[in-house]
Amino acid sequence: MRPLDLQSENFNPTGNLAGRGVLNQLGRPNIDFLTLTLREAVQNSWDARVSDDLPVQFSVVSWLLNERQTLEVKEKFFRELPPNLRLTTALPNAKTVRVLAFSDRRTTGLGGPTRADLPPEDGERKDFVGFLRNIGQPSNQVQRGGTYGYGKASFFLLSRFNTVIVDTMCISRGLRERRLMGAALGESYDIVDPGPSETSGSFTGRHWWGRERNRLVDPLINGGAESVAESLGLPNYCDNECGTTILVLDPDFGSMEPYAAMEHLASGISWNFWPKMISRGALPPQMNFAVILDRQPISIPDPEITSPLSEFVAALRALDGTGRVADALGTPLNRSIEVLNPKQHLGQLVAHKTATFGNQGWLNQGYAPGAPSDGYCHHIAFMRAPRLIVRYLEGPKVPLDHVGYAGVFVVDDSVDHIFANSEPPAHEDWVEKQLAHPHHRTFVRVGKRRIIESIREWLDTTRPAQHASLQQPTAAFAQALGHLLPGAEGPGAGVRSADVNANPRGRAAARNLPTANISDMPTPDFIGDTPVVKFPLEIAHARGTHWTRVRPTAVIVLDNGALEKDPPLGSDVPMILGWIDQSGVLQPAKEEIWIAAELSVSTCIVLVSLIPDAAVGLLLECEAVAK
Repeated sequence: MRPLDLQSENFNPTGNLAGRGVLNQLGRPNIDFLTLTLREAVQNSWDARVSDDLPVQFSVVSWLLNERQTLEVKEKFFRELPPNLRLTTALPNAKTVRVLAFSDRRTTGLGGPTRADLPPEDGERKDFVGFLRNIGQPSNQVQRGGTYGYGKASFFLLSRFNTVIVDTMCISRGLRERRLMGAALGESYDIVDPGPSETSGSFTGRHWWGRERNRLVDPLINGGAESVAESLGLPNYCDNECGTTILVLDPDFGSMEPYAAMEHLASGISWNFWPKMISRGALPPQMNFAVILDRQPISIPDPEITSPLSEFVAALRALDGTGRVADALGTPLNRSIEVLNPKQHLGQLVAHKTATFGNQGWLNQGYAPGAPSDGYCHHIAFMRAPRLIVRYLEGPKVPLDHVGYAGVFVVDDSVDHIFANSEPPAHEDWVEKQLAHPHHRTFVRVGKRRIIESIREWLDTTRPAQHASLQQPTAAFAQALGHLLPGAEGPGAGVRSADVNANPRGRAAARNLPTANISDMPTPDFIGDTPVVKFPLEIAHARGTHWTRVRPTAVIVLDNGALEKDPPLGSDVPMILGWIDQSGVLQPAKEEIWIAAELSVSTCIVLVSLIPDAAVGLLLECEAVAK
């Protein structure tokens, strides 16, 4: 294959937007560029979905081009290099280059004309020119994640070379067509005294690599695109599949090593896109995600079981009517947010209070605008119709120690376009000053204020004197219950083996005795219509045994940490309602739970009835069974 052709954009007599101007359009968002680019990529992929019935496949993959691939990039792809571009100074001396690919499938790809001055065919969108040619072209589709078209600058900013390669499969004039093109954004420059292969003039700093046709560089098409994509190691397309891969050259991970950067992206997917990762009643998740570094998958935290995202998931399901939430201290918040003058319904707010004991078991990194990061969650997730997280709003704190809340606010469809237009280019907030119409500014400004007021009113109904159930355990509490807080240890830790009354882990291991411990923070939930407290257990089996027999006892814990031995006549007492085994199957309540010692450590969840205005705890006894 002969080297690709380069085209550098001249300033028109009527003026153009310079490359630096494009890079500056995003301003200074309150999130790092790695997360910003991820949000832009996923948002574009969701907007380009081919169907609401098929989940979009989205992946972030990084690998190191080998020396042969790097040489081919130098000699075939970027043989011609323009002045005033980081690529020009850095690439010739590079032995290898790391790349970062954002890929989607089950999307439309970047279709439509490849030149900005050509109209689209009937039914076509101008997606290709929208990404690679035009700047700031507004979307004409309703309820899309994006609105400005400036977010594409994030891909160039993430590259130390300010350069990307775009590989897309789309439908053009009724036929599948693969397109591949390079693009870069740099500083503007002038050429006064041109060399042999140069022309004089003023240049914007925008550049494209492809094949020259009719005095304009267009993308490589079909076979040519496939050949280059294969040489670079880009993911292929299955039969009848469309999609796009954006390859960022030499990504800027800041001070992070590649593995840490990819973990950062994996956490960012969960924080920003958990609404797309969860089932919706009988419907599957709307998107499937993967993160891969040098052919090794990176685990993406599951929002269904990862704190505090699981609490936001519960709130959204309650709002949608596909689930219920259990409030740790009483009644969840479910309120319509409205403006009275002019009268307008803005959206729905749902929140519920939860126990929060610091960072234990948390998804520690809050890689999303405004996300909680200190182990105490008192936040509302903002989203519009696309169900992509705009930001997390920090609300007033609960007037109790170790109690927080999680909630969601979803904009009503009737005003979705107004809130969309209030978003800055990075889509990380709703800013009323972005709007021209005074009523629209009122909707955004008063709506956010009403959310805070609603939370404050809801929290005012929570009086500390009424609720002792979520106070952090004292020493006496720890001695009585052991692992009500994950990791609690000490004499009388609430875990008794068959032949001793107190059995800390170290002593049990030394004597080859089984242990049963509460491994994480107990959480309120519903089993059907019954409110329960879920106690996750970790059972360490004794060596050489076949079973461990666990006897759970539900108890009431008094304010001073003591156990309630003689409950008042007629008062409610907690009961064991059942347990969930390691495979996720709900088992009926029994006095004893038999756990097979197939592995050295097993897990299960014990379900205890929720008693209003009381602290519920769990005592555990365990015994090894040889056969």
